[in-house]
Amino acid sequence: MSTAGAIKVPLPLSSIEIKDGIASFIRQAGVPESAAAQIRQGLNRTCSLNRQCYSKVTVGWKIVAGEWKIEYQLDDFGRITNGFLNGKLVDCDNLEASGVIEPMPPDRFRRESEQPIPAPTVVQTKPDDKAHTFSQSIRGRGKHRDV
Repeated sequence: MSTAGAIKVPLPLSSIEIKDGIASFIRQAGVPESAAAQIRQGLNRTCSLNRQCYSKVTVGWKIVAGEWKIEYQLDDFGRITNGFLNGKLVDCDNLEASGVIEPMPPDRFRRESEQPIPAPTVVQTKPDDKAHTFSQSIRGRGKHRDV
């Protein structure tokens, strides 16, 4: 398959990649693995992050006195979904941390959250020389003979 005239489009983020990515960013901020795993499990409670894909995600998170809260904005190519989740961490009463995940391209999100990057979708573009011509049926209009 020729890639001339082709555009590579990264795949949007799946809900699983978003949940795993949020947990990874929380771990990278120094939160213990057990707490990040509990938060990751808590992210399953929202239908917005089940079997959906999004082009961008913005997340603010904080842990105070063993309670966590995540506020998120999911962008599905212009259709925005806002929400929040919260919960209590087991055995982490004195843990305090916070952070923000800024919107970024899907592959950068995957790279920074240490996830595999899938092959992009290849979209073929039409050649310019034929893009502005009329089809045979349109060119032939107006040439009718009167009988």
